[in-house]
Amino acid sequence: MLRTIFLGLLVSLTTLLPSIQTYAQSAEEKGKQLALDSLNKSNSFRDISSTIEMVTIETSGKKTVREMNVKVLNIDNRNTIMSLLVFSKPKREKGVALLSHAFKTKQDKQWLYLPNIRRTKKLAPKGRKGSFMGSELSYSDLIPQSVEDFNYRYLKDDMVNQRNCSVVERSPKNKGSLYSKQITWLDKENLIALKTEFYTQQSKPIKTLLATGIITDNQGNSRPGLLVMKNHKTGRSTQLKNLDYQINTGLQEDEFSEAALEFSR
Repeated sequence: MLRTIFLGLLVSLTTLLPSIQTYAQSAEEKGKQLALDSLNKSNSFRDISSTIEMVTIETSGKKTVREMNVKVLNIDNRNTIMSLLVFSKPKREKGVALLSHAFKTKQDKQWLYLPNIRRTKKLAPKGRKGSFMGSELSYSDLIPQSVEDFNYRYLKDDMVNQRNCSVVERSPKNKGSLYSKQITWLDKENLIALKTEFYTQQSKPIKTLLATGIITDNQGNSRPGLLVMKNHKTGRSTQLKNLDYQINTGLQEDEFSEAALEFSR
């Protein structure tokens, strides 16, 4: 479920356990198993390349349109996920890049490259709570996190867009996290997160993420073609639309190094 945020467009959220085994599980065990199943299904790739259109909509209706090229590399049998986001439009932001290294067993790393001053800034964990390029996504929303970093609980079965879903709550073990909990509606058929609610540390709903326009790659993996993040406090929203998508094109690890950031444009 951790990739139900931005990387849901690329990675998206193993078949479920047999019904007799699922029935015997506690709510906590079933919630974690659903998260693991979703993660395993979403990680059935080596690399992904995509073009994403990001549109932020103000309460007045004014839109800010950006376009970025995104690459994701899955190495070490899913123990390490590397991603690189590079803006191509508008011209004033061309070359701005965000590099993320997510690890299963050690602290994640994240860097922001600003081409106008030719500077790479390493983002500390506290700095990842801020807005990413003025959108309704935070930097922390854009870096995968280990399933083991959360406690899970299956809540109920429900429906979203006439699709049968399992509703799972996850809460971070780290109390310094941006959200106190997230509640996700996982499509039972393809394990895609169709809806995710985010809650503040005061347990108030702050944002909702909706996934629509399901697309299927040449290996039969399904992913949302459009994500919409709505901020209930500001009234603003950010749309992420998948314009182009390719899987397993042969990306190399050196393309995701800090040194490569300056040449990523």
